[in-house]
Amino acid sequence: MIVRSIADNDAAGRTVDFGNGTTSRFLVAADGREFTITDAHITGGTEMMLAYQNHYEACYCVSGEGEIILGDDLIHLGPGMVYAPDKGEVHTMRALTDIHLVCVFSPALRGDETHRPQPGVPSGY
Repeated sequence: MIVRSIADNDAAGRTVDFGNGTTSRFLVAADGREFTITDAHITGGTEMMLAYQNHYEACYCVSGEGEIILGDDLIHLGPGMVYAPDKGEVHTMRALTDIHLVCVFSPALRGDETHRPQPGVPSGY
């Protein structure tokens, strides 16, 4: 059984600053699981284009308000909502306020991946 806290992740270097916030990675590939669970905090007022070519992702919004831009669609994101883009699906996350997400990635992340936000270029792992 694996039991970890955010403090454990901080001490082990499993908390990553990705430019628009931080993500604490509770499970990674080295743990022998087929998925990763993260605790992500996105800074309000930021925006990032994303596309995960190698992973499926599902995010549960714990708190905060944002928008997901998918093509011509503008999708409101708020507490109690889940969004799960398809693998490789280009979308933009716009944080209207600070946002707290719990995310699952499959297959598992290595744990050291980070975003490199650049206008007009999707970031992903």
